[in-house]
Amino acid sequence: MDGTVIIEGRRRRTWPTEFKKRVVMESCDPDVSVSEVARRYELDPAQLFAWRKKYLPASGRELQFLPVDVMPEPKPVVPPSPERIEVVLINGRRLFVPASIEPKQLGQLVRMLDR
Repeated sequence: MDGTVIIEGRRRRTWPTEFKKRVVMESCDPDVSVSEVARRYELDPAQLFAWRKKYLPASGRELQFLPVDVMPEPKPVVPPSPERIEVVLINGRRLFVPASIEPKQLGQLVRMLDR
């Protein structure tokens, strides 16, 4: 740690590049969170994330993305019931209503949801 500068009543610390790189590498440990490392060195986690962005590619520890499969959302399984009916609209929306619903009310609901 090579110094502290006071600016308008707040302290502003400066850190050597080697220190920053060492802290960044320490934050890459999968068993430790970035927040833990930041607390250990009395850093703001945002500062450590900025250092990671700056020094990780240069350190040879590139970030990697995991493969992901995007699947359509499964339709909820609703068991049939004599007390309700299912209405499937043209736009794919499904509406479950009491079997005793008045036709006028059902028409209003369908018009409202079929937009």
